[in-house]
Formats: sequence, structure tokens, C-alpha cells
Amino acid sequence: MLSVDGIDVAYGVGFPTLRNVSLRLPEGEIIALVGSNGAGKTTLLNTISGLLRPSRGGIRLRDTPLHLLPPHEVAELGIAHVPEGRKLFPMMTVEENLHMGAYTRRSRPHLAAMIESVYDLFPVLRDRRRQYARTLSGGEQQMVAIGRGLMSMPEIIMFDEPSLGLAPLIVREMFEVIKRVNAEGKTVFLVEQNVRFALGICHYAYILEQGQIIGSGKGQDLLNDEFIQTSILGTGLSNSGMDSQADA
Repeated sequence: MLSVDGIDVAYGVGFPTLRNVSLRLPEGEIIALVGSNGAGKTTLLNTISGLLRPSRGGIRLRDTPLHLLPPHEVAELGIAHVPEGRKLFPMMTVEENLHMGAYTRRSRPHLAAMIESVYDLFPVLRDRRRQYARTLSGGEQQMVAIGRGLMSMPEIIMFDEPSLGLAPLIVREMFEVIKRVNAEGKTVFLVEQNVRFALGICHYAYILEQGQIIGSGKGQDLLNDEFIQTSILGTGLSNSGMDSQADA
């Protein structure tokens, strides 16, 4: 469905942040991208979204070259990006934030139905719909961020660190939501610090380190691979991110 083919991406004129990165997002699957902080994971999502341009290689959605398009045209083609840190409008209400996701031509005629579908997915947001986003808990803000992404009626939805800063119970709820979104037919590209959870729910995963893909495989196979556990993902697997205090 979507292919990234040998891209290099650099900020300014510096050394490339991504080097010769290739991967595939098959239709209807959950694909995970894991790696250490600073590996280039967010850079890759920003490049797929059109916020950055590769200096080499290309990105295609079926036969359409995404790397030549501005961000709003990428979104119109059915790709949604739920960014790290939520990036909500703090002085707008929950419902106003959700409306901001329904700006594509494909979604505008279905605004009311999409709002209801988000409230069905996150019932607490129905009760909070008139509250300002800044007054919500971290978990509720993440619900709004995911809901806003779904409002555009995407075919592919990309999640950048959806568990970051959340309490363990909320993290589990978020991963259940991601599985439900996938079960409803959407392709999911998941960038996640919680390696054990990400590999546990994905169909296939890629490992990104220092801007390069250094391995890939089925999620469960990577979880069970001793070399990957000890040499590449050791910290992520031994500390699943569930022990620290977080904002519910």
C-alpha cells in the first residue's frame, strides 16, 4: 500500500538523519517502528506526512509519489499523523479540536457521524466535549489527539509515541484502541518507545538505529530473538515503560 524506498533525509545541510531507509506498510496491518531516542523515527513520520523532503529516494502510496506533495495533499490522500506530544489546541474545547481533524474533502460531509464514532471509541470525551483541552488529563488529551486523527477518515494512521507519559492502565487502553482501529480496517504505522507492547500487537516491525534500518521481522519473532533482546532492544524489552510515574 505504502512504500518507502531508499530515502535519505537531512535537516538543513547536515549529515543525513535517515540513510537509505526502506520499508513497506501493507494494507490492513499494524507495522511497528522501534529504536532508541534520536534514531530518526519521528523524522521518518514527518517525511511521510510531507513536512520534510527526502534528498534521495522516494515514498509512494500505491502509484502516487508522496515525497513530491505538500502535507495537506498527503492528508487528502488518506494519511493521518497523530504526533508525539499530542499537539492539541489548549484553548479550544475537545469538540473544537476534533473538528480540526475533519478538514479533508473526504471527511467534511461526514463530520457529525465521525464525531459520534470518536465518542463511541472514547465515551469520556462525550462528557468532556465542552472542556478546554488544557484542562484534560494526559490520557484524555491523547484520546483527543487520536480522535482528531480519525476525524479525517484516513486509510493509514501513524502514531508517534502514543504511550509517552501515560500511566500503565492508560497505556494498555491506548494499545487496545490501536488494535480496534486496525480491526476496523485501517493500516497502522506505530512508532513506540514501549517496545514490548509494540512488538506484541504488530504484524511486522522494523528496527531503526542511527538513521538506518538494521533489522526487521514479525513482532513475536523479534520479541523471542536473543540477539535483538540483548544487543539492540535490551533496554526497551527489560523496561517496558510501565514502571515510571505518569500522567493518567
